[in-house]
Amino acid sequence: MIPRLLTLFIVIPWISVSAAQLDVAVLQFTELKSADEINASLVGVSLSDMTNGDRTNTKISALKGGQVLFAQSLSHTPKLSSYCRLSNNKVELAGGYNGGVLSLKITLSEELNIGLRRVSSRVYEGSAPLPLGSARVIAIRNIEAKSRSYTRGIAEVKNEFTCNVIVAQIK
Repeated sequence: MIPRLLTLFIVIPWISVSAAQLDVAVLQFTELKSADEINASLVGVSLSDMTNGDRTNTKISALKGGQVLFAQSLSHTPKLSSYCRLSNNKVELAGGYNGGVLSLKITLSEELNIGLRRVSSRVYEGSAPLPLGSARVIAIRNIEAKSRSYTRGIAEVKNEFTCNVIVAQIK
């Protein structure tokens, strides 16, 4: 009797957590956003459905217009590692999920065909608590840049905004 109870309390929860799926995405927006704003918008959203394309597929205004730079579903293990290549692009994902905290490092590399072979890489990394079932921001980076343009001899300075977000969900 006791071994059966022990099995119920130890083995079954372990099977349900180890069979979980981890969805990870890197999104880019053209306006500044906060982690709280995005986390509030992600409540009840399926990350795999939202990132099934080049643009975020949602009716939620805070998440509309985002560009999906990378999205992948993988099995949830304490040590995460993934590599994929598509045409001239390659993605390396490394990290782990321990004690309810997900840490990720995602490297997006793009091969540029300009004369000799050149590679442009961008690294996105972060760490945050990730409870089972919820989609959350793992890392966010807001960038503000100024660009100049000249039209008929008149210089104009424009502010350009970029918000890069790593979002993950375990279900």
